[in-house]
Amino acid sequence: MTDGTSASMLPTQPSMLPAQQRTPKDWLGQQLGGYQINEILGVGEKGLVLKAHDASIERNVAIKILTEDLASDETERTRFLAEAKSAGKFNHAHTVTIHEIAQQGDISYIVMEIVSGGSTQDYLDTNGAYSVSDATKIIIDASKGLAAAHQAGFVHRDIKPANLLLTEDGIVKVSDFRLAKQTSSQAALKLTLAGQVIGTPHFMSPEQCEFDEVDARSDIYSMGATYYSLLTGKRPYEEKKNDAQVMLAHVGAEPPDARSVNPDVPDACAQIIEQAMAKDPEQRYASLDEMREDLEAVLESFSWECG
Repeated sequence: MTDGTSASMLPTQPSMLPAQQRTPKDWLGQQLGGYQINEILGVGEKGLVLKAHDASIERNVAIKILTEDLASDETERTRFLAEAKSAGKFNHAHTVTIHEIAQQGDISYIVMEIVSGGSTQDYLDTNGAYSVSDATKIIIDASKGLAAAHQAGFVHRDIKPANLLLTEDGIVKVSDFRLAKQTSSQAALKLTLAGQVIGTPHFMSPEQCEFDEVDARSDIYSMGATYYSLLTGKRPYEEKKNDAQVMLAHVGAEPPDARSVNPDVPDACAQIIEQAMAKDPEQRYASLDEMREDLEAVLESFSWECG
């Protein structure tokens, strides 16, 4: 080295480290593509999300990277890229925008709009249930973004409070899109048989729990389950002891009644949840637009009563 510094003294790029030695902290201060990484936003079982700065256009972004052990799994890698491709095919004010899908060495990553207000799950964990009006507004806005995805031909398959993000201005953004609708049910079944259950048990539709083919009505079910959580601070069938029992409840138990947990929940809200979470997809709302009409009627009547 011309400055007298040995190569062993220089910081090691994460992409140069053996997979088993990479940690989230290794990314801080590093460069990935054209992005300078400066903060860890979240770490989960399947990956991490980093905050980075794009100096070329002076904006902050979120970068999602799959964990090394899962990145080596072709099934997980395919799902990860499918998420980005699905979400990147449409743009809506109430969905998280995908800026770029890229690869550096053995690292595949997605560059996304940064949403810094946390998720509705974060709020529930800290504060408990939302007010009726706030919960209803959130589901109305989320339904607009998800309806746009449905119109573009995609099914989310993992709607839940953790995937409804909030900007600092309180705008709701649906995030974490999974497999596109055109993925065959046979392929989805293979993923499930490989141990990759698509969805989160407390918010999964009966057809997901039975590993059956899904369509947009599955997301409507999950939106109803999410509305229940926002109104009560509880997950549907939370009293069940394990995921298997939760999935069985989604298939065979009555839809949960939010009024039994929170007596302040209006009857109209409980009825929306009941219809959205009907076991038979034919008995659910035909579309999110139809569900949103009922939500808007609740919000209007609730605002009138409070006024």
